Amino acid sequence: MLKKQFEIKSSNQNYNIFCDLYLPEKDNVEKIIIACHGFGGDKNSSAIFSLAKSLTNFKIAVLAFDFPAHGISNTDGHNFTIKNCVNDINDIEYYIEKEFNNIEIGFFATSFGAYTLLLKLNSSEKIYNSIVLRCPALDMKSVFENSLLKVSLKEFLKNGECKLGFERKIVITKEYYNELIKNNIFKIYDTENKICIIHGTEDDIAPIKDSIKFQKKFNDRVVLYKIKGADHRFKNKGELKQVIDIATNYILENQ
Repeated sequence: MLKKQFEIKSSNQNYNIFCDLYLPEKDNVEKIIIACHGFGGDKNSSAIFSLAKSLTNFKIAVLAFDFPAHGISNTDGHNFTIKNCVNDINDIEYYIEKEFNNIEIGFFATSFGAYTLLLKLNSSEKIYNSIVLRCPALDMKSVFENSLLKVSLKEFLKNGECKLGFERKIVITKEYYNELIKNNIFKIYDTENKICIIHGTEDDIAPIKDSIKFQKKFNDRVVLYKIKGADHRFKNKGELKQVIDIATNYILENQ
């Protein structure tokens, strides 16, 4: 597996999008999967790397990138908006189409990245064959309020912003929260795309009940795989391998 690192200019803001492209060593690329990390994560996700190791064996490349204010992004949290994140996915897609002559594109997205991807899909008329969501934060507003926010919602709204994250702290603004209120997946999402969801039954951040609700709503358009006993991070032995095996098989079956 080969790895190329580069950056592209965001189309609507004065910042760069930093990318890692994982390629097969010898074979021509037949498909590229755009990988979207979760809130507070980055393109160096162990899940993304494991998926790339798997898919590059089948002439499929994986392109991972950092959302604004995440990883090595050269902008701060004031540019971390839902609108910018959706636009960044579109910019990545445009780059791939230009550089790889309209190659087939799919997606692998985790948690907040999955939420953002669904909003991107909802604003597009394109249909994609390979879409895999890992522990999607379908009710991102509730995830923010109940799992991510470290102060009371009242205090956050009064101050107008706060800092959240792990290795890198991100300024989260009131405007970002208002975007979460506006973009309720269960109220606005409706496309013909077929989706594979992989979710742990003991997810403590984005409850699996939301994925069950989503699957029931869209029925034949969504398949849900439940990883028994897994939490949001799939850190127990064998759980990540289950995720990668399911994702790889789904992507290969939906070429």
